[in-house]
Amino acid sequence: MPEKRHLLFALIAAAAASGLSALGQVPQSKPLSAGLVENIPADKLHPALLRSVEEAAGLVKAWVFFTDKGVDSPQEYAEAVNRVAAEYNPRATQRRMLRGTRAARGEALFNEHDLPVVRSYIDAVQATGARVHVTSKWVNAVSVYADRQQLNEIAKLPFVRKLQPVARAAKRIPPPVEKLVAESPRDVQPDLPDAVADIRLDYGNSEIQLTQINLIALHDEGFTGQGVIVGILDTGFHRTHEAFNHPLHPLNVIAEYDFVNNDGNTDIEGGDPSSQHNHGTMILGCLGAYMPGELVGGAYNASFVLAKTEDTTDEYPAEEDNYVAGLEFIEAHGADMSTSSLGYIDWYTQDDLDGLTAVTTIAINISTSLGVHHCNAAGNEYHDSNPNTSSLIAPSDGFDVITCGAVDSSGTIAYFSSDGPTADGRVKPEVLARGISTHTVSPSSDTGYTTADGTSLSTPLVACAVASLISANPQWTVAQMRDHLFETADYYVANGTYDPLYVRGYGIIDAFAAWADCNLNDIPDHCDVDCGEAGGPCDLPGCGGSLDCNANLVPDECEVDCNGNGIPDDCDMADCLPDDPLCADCNSNDVPDECDIPFPQQGRIELGSSKVPCEGTVAITVADCGLNVDDGIVETTTVTIDSDSEPGGESVLLTETGPSSGTFSGTVAVSETDVAGVLLVGTGDNVIATYVDAHDGLGGTDVSVTDAATVDCQGPVVSFVQVTDIGPFEATVTFQVDEPAKVTVHYGTACAALTEEVTVAAYQLSFQVVLDNLDKGTTYYFAIDAEDEAGNPASDDNDGDCYTFATEEIPLYYTELFDSSDNDLAYKSLTFMPNASVDFYAACGEDISELPTSPTGGATLSLSEDGYEQVSL
Repeated sequence: MPEKRHLLFALIAAAAASGLSALGQVPQSKPLSAGLVENIPADKLHPALLRSVEEAAGLVKAWVFFTDKGVDSPQEYAEAVNRVAAEYNPRATQRRMLRGTRAARGEALFNEHDLPVVRSYIDAVQATGARVHVTSKWVNAVSVYADRQQLNEIAKLPFVRKLQPVARAAKRIPPPVEKLVAESPRDVQPDLPDAVADIRLDYGNSEIQLTQINLIALHDEGFTGQGVIVGILDTGFHRTHEAFNHPLHPLNVIAEYDFVNNDGNTDIEGGDPSSQHNHGTMILGCLGAYMPGELVGGAYNASFVLAKTEDTTDEYPAEEDNYVAGLEFIEAHGADMSTSSLGYIDWYTQDDLDGLTAVTTIAINISTSLGVHHCNAAGNEYHDSNPNTSSLIAPSDGFDVITCGAVDSSGTIAYFSSDGPTADGRVKPEVLARGISTHTVSPSSDTGYTTADGTSLSTPLVACAVASLISANPQWTVAQMRDHLFETADYYVANGTYDPLYVRGYGIIDAFAAWADCNLNDIPDHCDVDCGEAGGPCDLPGCGGSLDCNANLVPDECEVDCNGNGIPDDCDMADCLPDDPLCADCNSNDVPDECDIPFPQQGRIELGSSKVPCEGTVAITVADCGLNVDDGIVETTTVTIDSDSEPGGESVLLTETGPSSGTFSGTVAVSETDVAGVLLVGTGDNVIATYVDAHDGLGGTDVSVTDAATVDCQGPVVSFVQVTDIGPFEATVTFQVDEPAKVTVHYGTACAALTEEVTVAAYQLSFQVVLDNLDKGTTYYFAIDAEDEAGNPASDDNDGDCYTFATEEIPLYYTELFDSSDNDLAYKSLTFMPNASVDFYAACGEDISELPTSPTGGATLSLSEDGYEQVSL
């Protein structure tokens, strides 16, 4: 059976480092043994592997899956998982907590997938003479180079579950792949109001493809991938291009690994084919390029983790084991997302693309369950009008993968774009972006730019939108990201459903609408509310047509209005007159009582924060209209609060906030010292506040209502402090913390005199703090203060030395108009000679009778007072 081979472009948005191994050399072949498999269970050797052995002239590459992780008891399992959790990347752990499905289900953040493969199992496989290439903890397997006899011996091992071939990459490139445009005209730019064009970044040739998915509008709101780690899986990355090395905005790569050559360099290396880096470099350009006026990537402020997983030689085609290893590497480095234009088919059939079978698909399912958003190319396998046939590649069939098809600049589906559905009937592809003549950097010239075709190119554009949306909404789960993108894509907006032919999916994405166009009227929400100044970015047809009673920049028609009176519920509350029974809100849930009926008395209790300090106070609030017995007096109620350290708890008296409010509040002290009236707490304790609701409005009586928090005694840890985008008058301080925190950066011209500060009050994990109004050519010092949600403080002043950077030194332009009023140059010559400083020249004057150089044919410069022109000599 001839091998099916096709090429897509691969990309993963996130960060790197895991317990993976890869060996770069293929071992020498041993003689194949004759005979059939003996004394081996029939289900251990996949039929496709047996065919591969018979057809191969030497060694074959196979997956060896193991039965278990070598833990024998629940206690041993718990200890092993806890060891992994204690040493894991803090950013990856926080992402799992924030967006992972395990956390959402109340399960442990770490499980058997995180445990290492049993070392003795690997040793036993190697003892057969087979050579291990990749070890994967997620799928509990190793990939090996082996002959028939070695495979027989491996299959006999009692802890081996099954063996199957390692699938090879699909490789088909729709021609033409690359069309150089270094000297060709730029795409026609859309007409923009002058006020917008004047302030917008010049995206160069990427303007059209980013505008098609409405990503620049999201950029204009300040969301450009900042604080996001994007992982890319591809052929390699040559990063000497000018668009990766802009002096004010160089590409930020935080980790990389070459799974082909088993080293830490993802650039082209000795022995690599000359084109090894082409595909990956172009994908990286779509995402991270920054050369205003030429090309700007759609996620230019993101950071990147690079995984070189594909060998472009015909002899050793890219295979799925490197892909799985790359995924684990990216997740372990705390990446927020991954994107891949690589896919696998080989011996798989379309019936296998059911979201459960292909090894890469299984690995993707694990990755997305850990909160890693993932974009994948649908494939370049063409499509038809039959909804019962499909041409997908793995892992585009993953359950929570955002699978990407391709269109041209007019929105017409690309002829090569693969169609669905999956074997189990799910919509694939789901979204579209430009994949014909997509602009990116040239991999063959450090100053050149090019275009290329393929779902390989549409996928990183979708990934750019996802990265920018993560900047805007880092709390969105994988499912929420998918929903926001699908429900605002153009086919769904026009038809209220997906394409029944499974070619266009939900349509071309609208990155801005996914973030903020609640009424889907093609007008940004804040422009619905206010047109702004004439000629401004909100001066659009239909702008200003929506009311915004609560000034939250969301049109009133998008807000909850339970009683249908055209006024959002919280505005109903704000406009209430004292004791007005028609819009009272006795349980403080921002819903008018008339809408709560017949259950207006269902109460709730809240702690002031999800984190509790080891020393301090905790606020408690109860809202229950049933506790408001007399509207004429301020009443009280008692609740209890307990902790793991003090399970008996403390009683806390709460006082009504007003005579008829039905809301009661109070505080309780907490401490690591056991004192009467103070709740005893310790690090990691669960704290639970409880009150008894006599009538819960749902028919229940004496119902315990609770709210919980966790004790946090440690302040946040600041790490990865860097200074980027250093200019003459500003610089950007970037850093991370290991838990959500608010921060203040103190800075000045001496470590002992940090007189200026910038505060970021929103709790987050990654920061990019701009320090502006700086002086040119000046050394600055800075330190960082952070405070977590429990109020625990922390400081990082670089061990007392402060962090430091120097602003760029630039000349101050000075001009003099030589005329008869003061300095007439008639019959005089001035010669300026640099004096080795930035700002000054030595000058000499002498009398002349004629000009030293005839001005005939020269360029005339008309300068005003203090005007200037730069002249290249």
